[in-house]
Amino acid sequence: MKKILYFLLLIVLFGNISYASQNTKDIIVKFKDSYLISLMEKSSSFNIMGLKSTKAYGKSLNSIAYIQNKNLSLKKKALYSLQSKFIKSLSHYNHSFRAASMQRAPNKERIKRLKYYNGIVVYNASNSLINKIRKMPFVQEVYENKKFHIMLQQSLDVIHAKNVWNRSYDDNNNETYYINGSGVSVCVLDTGVDYRHPDLGGCNPYNFSLENLSIYSLNYPNNYTNNLTQNWTINKSGYEQISLFFENFSTSLNDTLYIYDSAKNLVLNYSGNLGSFWTPLINSSMVYLNFTTDNKTTNIGFNITKIKLGNFTLAVCNKVIAGYDFFNDDPDPLDDNGHGTHVSGIIAANGNIKGVAPGAKIIAVKVMSSGGGGSESDIIEGIQYCIDNKDKYNISIISLSIGGGIYSNYCDGEIVANATNNAYDQGLFVVAASGNGNSNSGVSNPACASKAISVGASYD
Repeated sequence: MKKILYFLLLIVLFGNISYASQNTKDIIVKFKDSYLISLMEKSSSFNIMGLKSTKAYGKSLNSIAYIQNKNLSLKKKALYSLQSKFIKSLSHYNHSFRAASMQRAPNKERIKRLKYYNGIVVYNASNSLINKIRKMPFVQEVYENKKFHIMLQQSLDVIHAKNVWNRSYDDNNNETYYINGSGVSVCVLDTGVDYRHPDLGGCNPYNFSLENLSIYSLNYPNNYTNNLTQNWTINKSGYEQISLFFENFSTSLNDTLYIYDSAKNLVLNYSGNLGSFWTPLINSSMVYLNFTTDNKTTNIGFNITKIKLGNFTLAVCNKVIAGYDFFNDDPDPLDDNGHGTHVSGIIAANGNIKGVAPGAKIIAVKVMSSGGGGSESDIIEGIQYCIDNKDKYNISIISLSIGGGIYSNYCDGEIVANATNNAYDQGLFVVAASGNGNSNSGVSNPACASKAISVGASYD
């Protein structure tokens, strides 16, 4: 018997997030599942696993889910290859487009690779380019990457959650479970979660050290040369994450520094006059840097003066046990707004303050900024993260305190609603706020998804 707390469907009584449409050309490109599966089939790992002969296999979304449950890295490698194919095709139309894994790097790169969702994000695309993208054989659909914002309401005691905490039931194995959230994890897509809060575990998952460097420089402060290819390796065994500090980064736009992790996966790239900045945390104990220049304009290059080394893992925490920050593209989903912590407290706080299900675990998925803004591309990545990790962390429910627009009918054609329905198809209950606009004509997206549980306030 699946240990689902049906009264948790009332947890989204605290507000929603609405988007404000903007006149931009930021788009999410959805790839066809058949192309992703085809790349999986070509993998030696796929052949070794013998997946093609299984009854669960078929060229559909379900086959992707089946394969990734067997080997998630197989799906990620195939997705990276498909994204590379797209980038190569895109370069035929506009050579200035550059790929990177993070959305908000100082150079505001034009493309963002998605880690979980079968697609990619393109920024500032013209209508002409969008039309060409739609005609690519492996592209299923193109969506506008809409912006979202948070709004906060609250409610708890009205639903009388305490009345059921001491009640129990026996499953088919004659094991007794109390109806307090034990054995259940809830994926909270929001502004992050403050896992340091005493009522949410009071955990410190960080262990960092800082080192000063002086050897990783490129002709700084003098100009570098044309037709140059230079490589560096930074190896810090014993650590899980590395962040680099660049001092006065300045290159020609066509001269690019590429940063790879220990598996030689491209994780970041930079070019242009970027000044001084820290890179996001790179999940690797070793990084490879490659700088390649053309035969035209040069500049002063860069100087790496500091490195941050760390071990970060929520696995040491007993309440917020996993998560990711998709807004900043790093593994730390710490809340810098407060909304997500408030939501998580309503769900599962267990200290001086008690949540609805104090025994439940929280999966913190940060998809919103400190100011409460975000984009659909981060939200669909967060939903896919919950799907991909549902068995690993026993995720049963996704909490989406988000909303945009008012829909009097189902809105399954919207990309977040579509991702919501997909999560349900993969066995997850998805709870979404119906909206805070006091509308009497409809509900917000993704509460308008046909397979979402739309929840309104209990007393507002």
